Amino acid sequence: MDPSYDPLLVVLSALTSVAGSYVGLSLASRLKCTTGRRYWIWLLSAAGAMGAGAIWSMHFVAMLAFHLGTMDVGYDLGLTLLSLVIAILFTGAGMWVVARAGSRWVGIAAAGIVMGLGVAAMHYTGMVAMRMEAHVSYDPLLVGASLLIAVAASAAALWLSFDVRTTRWRGGASLVMAAAVLGMHYTGMAAASYTSAHHRTVSGPTWEVSPALLGGGALAVTLVLLLFGLNWAFADQRARKKLAKLDTDEARLRLTLDSVPQMIWSMRTDGSEEYYNAQWREFTGIPFGDDVSVRRIDLVHPEDRERALASWRECVAKQSPYEAEYRLLHKSGEYRWILSLGRPHLDHSGQIARWYGTCTDIHDRVVAREALRGSEERAKLILNSLPQIIWSAGPDGRIDFVSDYWRKFCGASDSGDEWIGTFHPDDQEGVWANWQHSIKMAAPYEGEFRIRHRSGEDRWMLGRALPELDATGEVVRWYGTCIDVHERVAAQQALNESEALNRGIIEAGPDCVSILDLDGNVVFSNKAALRAYGLEDDALLVGRPWGHRLDEAALVERNNALAAAQEGGLGRLTLRLLSSTGELHWFESLVAPVFDAQGKPIRFVVISRDITHQKAIEDQVRWTAAHDPLTKLPNRALFQQRLQEAIGRAESGGRGFA
Repeated sequence: MDPSYDPLLVVLSALTSVAGSYVGLSLASRLKCTTGRRYWIWLLSAAGAMGAGAIWSMHFVAMLAFHLGTMDVGYDLGLTLLSLVIAILFTGAGMWVVARAGSRWVGIAAAGIVMGLGVAAMHYTGMVAMRMEAHVSYDPLLVGASLLIAVAASAAALWLSFDVRTTRWRGGASLVMAAAVLGMHYTGMAAASYTSAHHRTVSGPTWEVSPALLGGGALAVTLVLLLFGLNWAFADQRARKKLAKLDTDEARLRLTLDSVPQMIWSMRTDGSEEYYNAQWREFTGIPFGDDVSVRRIDLVHPEDRERALASWRECVAKQSPYEAEYRLLHKSGEYRWILSLGRPHLDHSGQIARWYGTCTDIHDRVVAREALRGSEERAKLILNSLPQIIWSAGPDGRIDFVSDYWRKFCGASDSGDEWIGTFHPDDQEGVWANWQHSIKMAAPYEGEFRIRHRSGEDRWMLGRALPELDATGEVVRWYGTCIDVHERVAAQQALNESEALNRGIIEAGPDCVSILDLDGNVVFSNKAALRAYGLEDDALLVGRPWGHRLDEAALVERNNALAAAQEGGLGRLTLRLLSSTGELHWFESLVAPVFDAQGKPIRFVVISRDITHQKAIEDQVRWTAAHDPLTKLPNRALFQQRLQEAIGRAESGGRGFA
């Protein structure tokens, strides 16, 4: 007997399989991202959609299109229901296997075999359920081919569905799965041969279902599945858009956190690390994924670890913000100072839910701070080592600081106005009046006066003071010096690292002050020294030997003075220097060592005083002594001097003088 098919119902069977496959595979794709009870709900839904819709409904819609002439065909209800159960169970088993195995070929192949056998088992169980006046026989080769088609196409459909998540690829997987079902069905139908019989294939009472009722039921299942699939597709699309937006927001947030030039972290309530941004990984060198497995406290310097932990425990107990400075191991192997700040995030019950905070690299700031502190100590040491009196006063002129040399010099108090009592009685009134005038006018002070030395001797001193003014022109502080002009003692202040005290006092003095290293190279020169050289900045002096512009004779004197200072004494020399305006200036210079706390020289201080005016007076005195005041001609004293010089030259040359 030759079977025939209704083309419209064949197409409908294909559409039924495609719709059921799409819904089933779409639902099955959720298995990879769910667990627990929801996993089994999704698995049962996917198996039902695939088994009942794509396979079972397609089979019986296709069987509705099948005709054997005018022969009536019915279906055994029990076997028909059994075929439905077979389709759902085998489909669910195949999906479970591939969901567990992922995209591995062994798992996909196993799942394809299970699902392919399920398609075939359902088909041939449905064929056995047929009730008609004919016998059915099968071609073994075509039966085998139908099995291979079902297995291969099922494996391909599962791979496409579970390996790719896009709607387009899932639609392709649905077509492949439908092809598996259709290919297996129609190949299996081609394998069947029908021989007429004079009675129904099964005798006895049975529950039969007519093809129309069964096909209508299958169509109803298909329609429900199609509506469910469309609803799921729209819902899935909306969910994907929301997820995409969340992914974008999360990516933007992570980019923001990774772009912040600070290490950002979060910690759980037990103190375990939860998150670090890219700056943390860049600092520590710990790769992503391992950063939260390394305890931060293990990277803290051993000397700082207990202090940091104690501060952390206190903040946890008080639920207060955390702040600590400690050294953290850098990827270079160096411990660098960081500032760690953290704040607790409290839940609705007021308990700490998490800690969020930052770590900032402040190594350079801490090093500079420690250097400044050391500079201030060295500055005070230098000030107290200088062989001159250095002092400062408030805006009212009341002394608030004086170097140790004041007490060494006269043994007087170092505060208030008691210093005026150490002045010579004849000088006190003038000094006090001039000082009060300078305070009132905010004008520089300069004067010479006698101070009683602790030995009882009155020694002439040169006192100078300059005011420090603020932006409004008001006096903030006075800085001054007192120099023993009997011995021309001077010292150079070194280290321009203390703006408030050291540099202010050095710059306030009128003398040329330079600080040298132990090799005699210039480290610092004050503004007075720069003016003496006719320079605007010290770039041409710093790093070069002191006095490199001097002539050979002066260089010899300079070297002798440096040698004396290197031996712990004072070096003295008188220098001539041509100013930028072409004027010749005389300077009397003193080179003194500056010692550290152990008494070792660490710097040399050079103080140079312009004595051009004094030299001119001395030359004028000598000229007056050698010339007649009326005629301006050389007098007898000059004649005697020249005569003695001539006799000396003659005797040194071995010649007589007549």
